[in-house]
Amino acid sequence: MIANYIYFLFQHCIFSTYSYLEDYFICGLEVLQNDAGILEGLLKKTCPPVYRHLQKHKVEPLLYMTDWFLCAMTRTLPWETLLRVWDCFLAEGIRVVFKVALVILGASLNSHKVRKQCNGLCETLEVLRNPPENVLDED
Repeated sequence: MIANYIYFLFQHCIFSTYSYLEDYFICGLEVLQNDAGILEGLLKKTCPPVYRHLQKHKVEPLLYMTDWFLCAMTRTLPWETLLRVWDCFLAEGIRVVFKVALVILGASLNSHKVRKQCNGLCETLEVLRNPPENVLDED
């Protein structure tokens, strides 16, 4: 009986997550564009200095978050960290990917020194595509 319950719970987690991710690949990437706006709004609320820096250099969310969201962080996080994130992702849904994205953004660009070195779009994207190792660590 418990095994059946666990199976159906697991099946529910997988299908609800799959259906959300599947919508990312609809022609025009409308769901991804919508989530880019949501991420930008969350960033504005949670980390205004980073938000202002991205606005100043015209770094649109789709330029850095597409890879994170379409691949569910698989190309960004090391394996051990990815497994932990996916555990949460399967239990809580897409909000976990938003939280991880905000952590990467905040930790990568929160330092005034780093933002000062990123004096353009290309430099800023380079930092976001290669976040510091301490940010990506599983602990």
